[in-house]
Amino acid sequence: MPTIENYLNVTDSNIVEPSVQLSSLAIGSSVEDLSFLEHRFKEAKWTPYTEHTYREALRELSLNRMPVIFCEYPLPDGNWKDVLGHLALMPDRPRLIVFSRQADESLWAEVLNLGGFDLLATPFREAELLLTIGSAWLDWMKELERQPLRKRYHAIMGSSTIFEKSQPPRQVAART
Repeated sequence: MPTIENYLNVTDSNIVEPSVQLSSLAIGSSVEDLSFLEHRFKEAKWTPYTEHTYREALRELSLNRMPVIFCEYPLPDGNWKDVLGHLALMPDRPRLIVFSRQADESLWAEVLNLGGFDLLATPFREAELLLTIGSAWLDWMKELERQPLRKRYHAIMGSSTIFEKSQPPRQVAART
């Protein structure tokens, strides 16, 4: 059976530099589900953050850049649509995965139609969880690859100081 490291431990690949610490956020009131997600991300050497409310999640999102966000449906002080609306305003929009014990086809269609990445039923199934997280992370990385280098560096490393200190390109006179 594949391990979570096969899907999520990307620090050894050519895609992300080894010094980059990937992180994730799980938002929800189910201690069991949040603990399960936190454990899976720790196994993969990601930094997991867990919050119980939408308000707490906003604080965490302002402090840390994360490619993958999990959000339980429902939340005590908001819902996944509130989270999705906030993520849409971020420069490097994380992928939102909604999870719920009430998952059905209509909720799945709504999540996808409004811009969420996927809907997972709980209790989680290991293989489905790993595939979804890996796919969401790869989708996030592919979007970064389409962006200018400066924005990509800022998204992955969390800082663009290398570009701020660099000199502007020299003007080259056109040959006539």
